[in-house]
Amino acid sequence: MLAGLNCMYWTHVLAFAIISVIVSNRMPKKTSTPTDFGKAFTELQGIADWFEREEPDLEKGLEKFERAMELATLCRERLASAEQRIEDIKKKVVSHES
Repeated sequence: MLAGLNCMYWTHVLAFAIISVIVSNRMPKKTSTPTDFGKAFTELQGIADWFEREEPDLEKGLEKFERAMELATLCRERLASAEQRIEDIKKKVVSHES
């Protein structure tokens, strides 16, 4: 019973990290994070999978959570950049149609 609750706790913690990719803009920037969105997101998914299938120990779980937050920051920044680029493209198209 305790192992199931432990796994559920870490799953919720990771879900929070992944959701923060989309919602929050207040995470500190880390320089050790890869710059490629696809690689960062894939690694983030791998960490989430680890929490779901492993019986995590506290130290390893904290390390993985910290890494997940770094990756979430990168993904959020890249998504914000892509969103801005889309807005710029839309403005350019609208101005050409006028």
